[in-house]
Amino acid sequence: MCQPSRWILIAILLLFPACFSQLGWAQTSPADATAEVTVQPTPTDQAFDVQRYIDESNQRKAQVLSELETARSNLEVPSATDEISLQLKAHIDLLSQIDGVLIQEQSVLQKIASQMDENQKREADIRKIKEQTPPEEASYLELDQIQDDIAALAKRQENQQDRLQVAQTALEQAQKAWEERETARRAALAAAEANQDPNRSQLLLYHLRTARTESRYATEALRLRGLELRFERLAQTANKLQTDFFNAKKALLEPVAVFTEAHLQEQLQLLAKEKDEIEQLLRKTAGVKDLAEKRLNVVRTNLAQKTDPDRALIEEGKARERELEAAQLQIEICSLRMERMSQRVLAWQRRYEVVNNLSTLETEQVWLQEAQDYLKKLATDGVTVRTRLIDRHNELTALQNAIDGIQDQANPALRWLKEQQKHVQSMFSLWQDNASKIELSRQLHEKLIKEIEGDTSQFSLRKWGEYIKSGLLSLWNKEIYVYRDKEIEKSYYIKTIFFMIFFFAAGFIIAKKTSRSLGRFLMTRVKIHEGAANTVESLIYYLLLIIIFFYALRFLNIPLTVFTMFGGALAIGVGFGSQNIFNNFISGLILLAERPVRVGDLIEVDGVLGRVARLGGRCTQIRTFNNLDVIVPNSAFLEKRFTNWTLQDRILRTEIKVGVAYNSPTREVEKILADIIEKHEGILKDPQPSVFFVNLGESTLDFEMRYFVNIGKTDKMRLDSEIRHKVMERLTDAGINVAFPQRDIHLTTLDPLAVHLISQSSSKPE
Repeated sequence: MCQPSRWILIAILLLFPACFSQLGWAQTSPADATAEVTVQPTPTDQAFDVQRYIDESNQRKAQVLSELETARSNLEVPSATDEISLQLKAHIDLLSQIDGVLIQEQSVLQKIASQMDENQKREADIRKIKEQTPPEEASYLELDQIQDDIAALAKRQENQQDRLQVAQTALEQAQKAWEERETARRAALAAAEANQDPNRSQLLLYHLRTARTESRYATEALRLRGLELRFERLAQTANKLQTDFFNAKKALLEPVAVFTEAHLQEQLQLLAKEKDEIEQLLRKTAGVKDLAEKRLNVVRTNLAQKTDPDRALIEEGKARERELEAAQLQIEICSLRMERMSQRVLAWQRRYEVVNNLSTLETEQVWLQEAQDYLKKLATDGVTVRTRLIDRHNELTALQNAIDGIQDQANPALRWLKEQQKHVQSMFSLWQDNASKIELSRQLHEKLIKEIEGDTSQFSLRKWGEYIKSGLLSLWNKEIYVYRDKEIEKSYYIKTIFFMIFFFAAGFIIAKKTSRSLGRFLMTRVKIHEGAANTVESLIYYLLLIIIFFYALRFLNIPLTVFTMFGGALAIGVGFGSQNIFNNFISGLILLAERPVRVGDLIEVDGVLGRVARLGGRCTQIRTFNNLDVIVPNSAFLEKRFTNWTLQDRILRTEIKVGVAYNSPTREVEKILADIIEKHEGILKDPQPSVFFVNLGESTLDFEMRYFVNIGKTDKMRLDSEIRHKVMERLTDAGINVAFPQRDIHLTTLDPLAVHLISQSSSKPE
């Protein structure tokens, strides 16, 4: 090959790049490549011509194959230097990679075309099913299968979202790689243009060709990643269209779907058939287990007889152990499947009753709770299964590594390693099957829960009544405490507390009314004093409360030993927090017993004067003459001094002092005052009233009128007021002056007193 001058080479590179196509230098426009992968039409966009893309891909593939043939022929030229040979080999390798990418691209384009056709058919199916008239009746099992399909599509949608994210990330990485290759291509082009050494021209051309080929590979990879992203978006749209299709079909069949007895029996027969298969498998596995135990015992015997067993015998022992473990696992999983089988039968029966409104709301609530609890158990079993699968997978990996590490295929240990691998793979499959059965049970119970919740969400009047009744009964029978003492065990519920409160409230009312009635009877019929009757009333009231308390405990079967556990705490409470309350209560009992204070008594305590209105268990109510109610703790009557004006009787002595002027006839005054109190009807004649001349005051002659009144029959204050009015009237009629304070002033002076007259208009003396 001749070497052109530098300027001729530059002109050829700039003006005629297509002439190098036979050497593999042709470069696809980056703008065209990025336009196809970065600007994505919607998956159903008809502007995306798949066939055109396939044709273009075929053309590029044919071009790459032609370039490969040319490059391989150039590699056989003897004059090629070592460095040029390396460049040619790299170029050939890149062309092979581009060919592989184009093959993948054609495969993705075929999938895109197929997916687009499928999406169009699915859209047509959706339109068709929406236009259909609902059938008269549909099978509930068919509707059930549709719901399963919708749930499966929802899970698939999550996986497709992850794949879409991966495809998006791959596209971004491909875009970045393409930009880096384009930068390298431009750098190689600049180096070739700037070269002034003719000896390096051919080498630089090969470098430029390699850079362009790498850029072509990055371009094809970028296009492939864009097509993969397009396919994932189409697949996501397909999943959504399929979901819409099943939702439309569900909406069509759901109103007319019926769950008949035949449908239930069909499912129960399938479950019974599966149960028979499990039982047969259990019987078969029992024989396999016995055989595995015998084989394991033989190997263990051989191992025990040899002091230094070879690896083959050791691996055989492990293989027999795995065989026995696999058989035991088969039996265990079959037992678990039998247990779940009974739960599945029960779930189908309950679903039948819920769908056909054959169950009560109370029963459905119980079923709902049981289904939710069983789902929690299944979730725990699922975690266990996933852990076992990971363990078995790790064992399989370790065994495969051990198998790969044996070069001699005739090594006896290899057989037993493969035997172990087979049994571990069997256990792995068993755990996978168990996981699928757990998922099946989970889906069935989730459907039951959804149907129960859907049934309870559409309340009729009857449903409301059942719901309220169920809630009240559940609360009514809710256990709140369990008492245990040796052989005694007693449960207490909300209803126990209610009955206890009811008995105490009713007992309080009965005790109060009974004690009041008895108090009135004692005062009216037996003619007992009001204070005594009140005392008897209070004692009977507290006695009835105690009787009712113990009767309520007996009626509710609450042993007194229940309160022993609270004895210490109660004693501490009495000693500290409740000491004032109990102090006043005990004081009240003492007051009722000793009766130093009675209802109606006129007492004075702590400067408060009034009548006793009520004697309570904790305090006493005193009503003052200002009609104010003063509450006095009962302990105050025992700890402090107080005055009971009516303790013995209701007769009080009253004193009224009268002062008259000096020079008044004292005998006549005394006679007038005595006549007033002797003739007044409200003053008692026994003891006899009296008048005393008690003092010669500074300004008055002081007399004192003393008389007795019955405060139970007479208003003492009003009587005293009338007496004072009489005194003023009688003394005034007799010409006797009621004295007031007087002062005598004595002046002693030797000179005559000067008297001056002062006018009102002047302050100076005239």
